[in-house]
Amino acid sequence: MAPTLEDAAETRRRLLDGIARWGLPLPQERMQDVRLLASEVINNAVLHTGKPAIVSATWDGAVVRVAVTDESIQQPVVPGHSDEDPDAHPDEERTHGRGISLVMALSDTWGVDTDEDAGTKTVWFECGPWHPLSPPLPAPVIAVPNPTARRTPIPHS
Repeated sequence: MAPTLEDAAETRRRLLDGIARWGLPLPQERMQDVRLLASEVINNAVLHTGKPAIVSATWDGAVVRVAVTDESIQQPVVPGHSDEDPDAHPDEERTHGRGISLVMALSDTWGVDTDEDAGTKTVWFECGPWHPLSPPLPAPVIAVPNPTARRTPIPHS
């Protein structure tokens, strides 16, 4: 994609239309997470590099992975993990700077792969069927009759 917000919007639309056509077994809530996170990583590539990027998505049968490769080795700023300000936190009033926090919170996993020789980095995230902050599903209850159990009738009142 070209490094413009118009191309970012078109790329995001095409990416999400393609993912939707796959008919993945992801609940609507997780597809909304994928949409939001794809928007974040695509827009970050445009806003922070100003250079072309390659956007891709894959499905491995368990998780969808979205990756954006751009022509910069500058790492994304992770709030609270900056070398410049280790106590930095995203300001609630800011309109920028919360993208990676969202990726961290809503994806199953995420990361950055850097190729210094090529001068590129790939920011990626993966989302499976369940939101990582959702409570775990209860274990299934399996009722197996015990043929040797003694049955005592319960009297009716």
